[in-house]
Amino acid sequence: MIDVQAALDQPIREYRLSERVALRSVLVELEEMVGVPISIDSRHIEDAVTRLETPIRVSMKSTTVGGILKAALELVQLSFKIEKSGLLIIPEPKAATNE
Repeated sequence: MIDVQAALDQPIREYRLSERVALRSVLVELEEMVGVPISIDSRHIEDAVTRLETPIRVSMKSTTVGGILKAALELVQLSFKIEKSGLLIIPEPKAATNE
């Protein structure tokens, strides 16, 4: 059994996408790094397909696999949580408001 948190904590010296690529492609690469499935909670993300196809560019130094995943998802207002079966992409938590 893979320790997902340990996989997310793997240090990465440098990660750079020289060109914009679809978020979906980045997720496939990160899925290979983590070694567990990454799925999307399409029941709670209305425009999931659009967000997965959004071109993004990520460039980071001295980070972790989880740091890259978090940064990539934040570009399209998404987040993730660890589940027994792997990682689940979820809507970005809404900031608390004082209404």
